[in-house]
Amino acid sequence: MTATTLFLGWWGTISFIVTPFLLLNNIGRYLFCLGMSPVPSGAMPPELTDDAVERIKPHVSDLFDRLNQGEDLAAVAPIIADRAGVSPGQVALFVQAVVRAHAQQE
Repeated sequence: MTATTLFLGWWGTISFIVTPFLLLNNIGRYLFCLGMSPVPSGAMPPELTDDAVERIKPHVSDLFDRLNQGEDLAAVAPIIADRAGVSPGQVALFVQAVVRAHAQQE
């Protein structure tokens, strides 16, 4: 899309002013991402398995207490995941499943 913006993004008064900033932003973010480590080969999206659910269950009260106090799931999930021996993605999937089940009960 940056190439499209480079060639077609100039066709308006506001666009003529904004386009250089957008191009610099896109190029800067691209260059920053080049330094990131690649995704490991064989990486898979997290799955909520029965084993993961059983590992998370002992930490449910702490998990939801922290979330109800306003802590962000992105901050809480790695902590609970470390304690439970699962991935943060599995903790997030667990929270989504509990919220979905609760919504269906109401």
